[in-house]
Amino acid sequence: MSAINAFAIVAMLLCGVACAYFYRIQRRGRDVGSVRKAIDGAENLLKLIKLIQQHRGASAAFLSGDASFRLKMDALQAAVQSLTPKLQELARAESTFLRPVFSVHDMGVLLHRWKELLERLDSSSVDQSITAHSQLISKVLEWLAGLGEARVEIPMGERLPVDLARNFAHRLPALAECLGQSRALGSAVTARGECNSVSRVRLMFLVARAKTLLDQAASQSKDPSAAVTVMAVEQFLATIRTGILEKNTVGMDAGSYFAQATSAIDAVFAWIDACKQRMTATLETEESLVVKTDRSP
Repeated sequence: MSAINAFAIVAMLLCGVACAYFYRIQRRGRDVGSVRKAIDGAENLLKLIKLIQQHRGASAAFLSGDASFRLKMDALQAAVQSLTPKLQELARAESTFLRPVFSVHDMGVLLHRWKELLERLDSSSVDQSITAHSQLISKVLEWLAGLGEARVEIPMGERLPVDLARNFAHRLPALAECLGQSRALGSAVTARGECNSVSRVRLMFLVARAKTLLDQAASQSKDPSAAVTVMAVEQFLATIRTGILEKNTVGMDAGSYFAQATSAIDAVFAWIDACKQRMTATLETEESLVVKTDRSP
């Protein structure tokens, strides 16, 4: 083989390697854009979860006799209504994928069920209200976990620490929901001033479940904000134990209980937001790599 032919072969190989490298970088750039949109969409699902959770707790207290929660319920309903256009836009975007996590029809059904819940609320029992709210939240949590796995975790692969995506879209939202159920049930208990045996068993289960989820999320996290959340959640769980479970009579009022529960849940959502900020920083690093490559001679 002549030196010229050998040089040509080497040049072709180097060109092929360079093309593959640049293609990979460009693909990573497209992935980053898609992941960023998915994270923004997931944030809207998280907002919906948080609003329905608060409405569930306020409704439980209201249906148990505390009329002061009516105004809070009205404000939360208005907030969900304001969020609706963004949720519908998210559903349209997700429907463009070959295997969508949820569709426009799915979102329409969920919003219709929310409307039906509101229409029946005044004639519902506390248990019926909690169940109806929880079913809606369960569906949104399912979508959130699917969005996190299919649109964030898988496209980013090893470029994104696994604890971030899973804590953001699965573990911490599940913890927030466990605490949200504790807030709703405990608000009803404190509004009545007594805890029956069924409510006691359910609260005991929720406290144990929340502790397990908290430990799982914390053990997989390197986020400094985790310590603040762990403290807030553990304080709330201790309040349930000492203020409700260990006494024959409930010594807390519904407003105080609701406020402390909300503080703990807000701490969980703050941790979720911290996960988002870390993921965003990772995406910005990926974008800077793409920009440098595009500008390279």
